[in-house]
Amino acid sequence: MRTLINVGLALLASAAVLVAITYVTLRINGPAPGAAGNGWTTTFSTRSEDQGSEARTITPEVVKLELDGPVELTLKQGPVPALTVRTDKSWLQRVVSEQEGDRLRLGYRGREGWHIYLGSTPTVRAELVLPALEELVSKGSGDFDVSGFSGERLNLVLKGSGDLSFNGQYRQIFAKLAGSGDMKLDARDAENLDVELHGSGDITTRGHSRTLKAELKGSGSLHAQHLEADAVELALSGSGDVTVYARLSVDVRLNGSGSVDIYGDPAQRNSRVNGSGKVSWK
Repeated sequence: MRTLINVGLALLASAAVLVAITYVTLRINGPAPGAAGNGWTTTFSTRSEDQGSEARTITPEVVKLELDGPVELTLKQGPVPALTVRTDKSWLQRVVSEQEGDRLRLGYRGREGWHIYLGSTPTVRAELVLPALEELVSKGSGDFDVSGFSGERLNLVLKGSGDLSFNGQYRQIFAKLAGSGDMKLDARDAENLDVELHGSGDITTRGHSRTLKAELKGSGSLHAQHLEADAVELALSGSGDVTVYARLSVDVRLNGSGSVDIYGDPAQRNSRVNGSGKVSWK
């Protein structure tokens, strides 16, 4: 009898959990295509090989891009703005692109709330052409290839586990990585390069810059030995590791157990270490 009671209680608890999950799922997912009113629906993953593509309208005012979600983006410079999205036909309507002034948002968030896809999400590929680029912000796990742009200043922000590859010519570049992602930056011939790395990600840079300012917090890595900088300012807190190239001067503040390798044999050297970290001159 006790066994039957225990089984009954277990089944009752399972039913309650299923009801709760169903309610939350219905609240999270956006309305079904063609649904009226404020109804909610659950969309389960049905991977399809039926691929579709859709051209989205954007205007030349766009110079800022915000990505939200796992999107594979190829972004190139060109005189005529254009956006093409490719994914499963059943998923195209859930890929949202919205322009507000000079900013374009691309992701899975619609006006009526978040669209959550239960199961494996189809791969979404976007090809974007812009005349100019001033800012790119990504939140999520997408892969981004950005090339061919030039200008006065560029802001690159990567939050999450995505991968970003950039090749362009700007006078000032600000790059921030927060999370476990990976950034590859070819600065070509910049005047100032500012880098912030928070988390366990990796940033690799190359090219030339008059100044390199870098701030690292966490266990991430900065590989900048192929970026020839005249002056380097570095602040490292945590267990990360840094490699830089300084031609004239370097100023290092190291707190924690991290390591810094400095190439270039700069004449002006200043280093302060608090902890078990190490600064090496190569």
